[in-house]
Amino acid sequence: MIRLWGALLVVVCCAWAQEQTDARWDAKITLEDKVKVPFSLQFQAGKDGTASAAWGDLRSSSGTAKDGKLVLEFASIGGRIEAAYDGKTFEGDYTVGGQRYRIEAAPFCTCGFQGEAGPDIAGVWALSGSGAGTLTVRRVGDDTFAELALQDQAVVKHLFGRFDGLSFALAAFDGKRGVLVDAEPAATGDILKITVQFPGRKPLAFTGTKRK
Repeated sequence: MIRLWGALLVVVCCAWAQEQTDARWDAKITLEDKVKVPFSLQFQAGKDGTASAAWGDLRSSSGTAKDGKLVLEFASIGGRIEAAYDGKTFEGDYTVGGQRYRIEAAPFCTCGFQGEAGPDIAGVWALSGSGAGTLTVRRVGDDTFAELALQDQAVVKHLFGRFDGLSFALAAFDGKRGVLVDAEPAATGDILKITVQFPGRKPLAFTGTKRK
């Protein structure tokens, strides 16, 4: 289904010698059917042993990072991260809704980023195929962001990704649900061939037509 996910999941760490972290980190979480979903988070760990993280609309309610262990609580959704932490990376378990998933993260580094800006597909796309919906896309610099609204599904916000030479590989994780979206633009620029993957479910196929 998705060609770029392996490349997007490659994390190449830069030198990181600060006593406190407070920056963008790249993370990936392994969900149902061993589907790996990449996402970015803002992570902070201070010399006093406190820690916090945020991504999308989710913010940690409390956290500690000491003695080689990171614990982050997300009271708003009943989520919890328990991970080994060495000051440069963390890897462990994310628990929510009675389910446990593997999570790992490291500081963002442009030397490890994959993909290119690709064609500008910003705008609203009407979807047909496996149901109806819309994909709303915006471009910020070389990055592409999107919001997916499908019939009978909660809106997926904060999709993010780049172009692999053939299609856009977009991903989002909101703390409970991960989504992968592959959007391949036609040469005419007014049609998108879209595949949506909710881990643990059958992929959904759509054709996107750009609204005028």
